[in-house]
Amino acid sequence: MKQVLIGLNVLLAAAVIYLFVKVNGMGENGKEKETALPKVSESKGDGGDKPGVTGKIAFINIDSLNEKSMYIKDLMKELNGRKTVLEGSFQSLQTTYQTKMQELQESYKAGIASEAQLKAEAQKIRQMENDMANKQVQMDNLVNEISEKNAKFQDDVRAFLKEYTKDKYDYVLSYSTAIPSLLVGNEQFDLTTDVIKQLNERYAETKASKPSKK
Repeated sequence: MKQVLIGLNVLLAAAVIYLFVKVNGMGENGKEKETALPKVSESKGDGGDKPGVTGKIAFINIDSLNEKSMYIKDLMKELNGRKTVLEGSFQSLQTTYQTKMQELQESYKAGIASEAQLKAEAQKIRQMENDMANKQVQMDNLVNEISEKNAKFQDDVRAFLKEYTKDKYDYVLSYSTAIPSLLVGNEQFDLTTDVIKQLNERYAETKASKPSKK
């Protein structure tokens, strides 16, 4: 059971990192794509250039997006709160379970408890086992929820970037300190600050429009 708690902590930490690393590394079909630098075509003024092709590349600092996204802050606050409650409940059940098991074994060896009492205690222990199994299911569900919300956020960011970069940039690269796929970039093509600002504004509007939970 302890492995479940450790695994949950690892998944919580890894989920957000995985999300941001993948945001701009996924194709339309959900598969990873190789990043190829576009060839910059010179405008000949004869209408021969492809419409919508700019030949420009921009980039986003994923570390900053992770740190300053209001959505991510709210999401991790909620999930960490629920994780803490689940962990506390599970650990309490586990401690009680171990104590009951020890008491039952001692009573059985000493012969100080009747058969009816032993059966009653055994029933309580089985119920605690069921409760711990239910907590494990809740932990699994929490991990699945993280995955689903990450996938939705990926879709939202990708949709926003398509709209934001239309007719401005052909490629938007991502980089982070942990995975420095971009070593040098012209700061005028760093979209990080404005993208975060607009994503946060959209999220704030969406959040404000939702009815408050009582």
